Amino acid sequence: MIKRNQELLNRLNLLSDGLLVFCSFIGAFYIRFYYLQGGVLSLSLSFYIYTAVGMALVELIAYCIVGVYQPQRKRRLRWLCLEVALINFLSIIFLQAFLFLLKFEDFSRYYILISFLLETLTVCGKHILVRAILWKMRSK
Repeated sequence: MIKRNQELLNRLNLLSDGLLVFCSFIGAFYIRFYYLQGGVLSLSLSFYIYTAVGMALVELIAYCIVGVYQPQRKRRLRWLCLEVALINFLSIIFLQAFLFLLKFEDFSRYYILISFLLETLTVCGKHILVRAILWKMRSK
């Protein structure tokens, strides 16, 4: 049953990762500016939302290029999480360079750090959970 629905499962995996990355950036915004002290909101929420959408797209394309959504039964989970963390790190560097070129000096660096941590933890956690569920289903 799982083999027949592999393409659907990969698409759902892709969509859920995109949603998790987007929600991680929005969650980082609220953590940075509403829960942590010292956050001065100098750019609008809409700018951060556009950034979240752009970063989600960049990271999903990078996940696809690296092969995160290929069948991975024989691939170790730690390598998958390492790849996800590396892609997230490189996309954060890309974001920093892009913001530097556009001269956005008021963009919160703590926001970027929090979003990196949130997205890495949530995407890796989801992949661990999905793999455990699929393993359980295959063992039946």
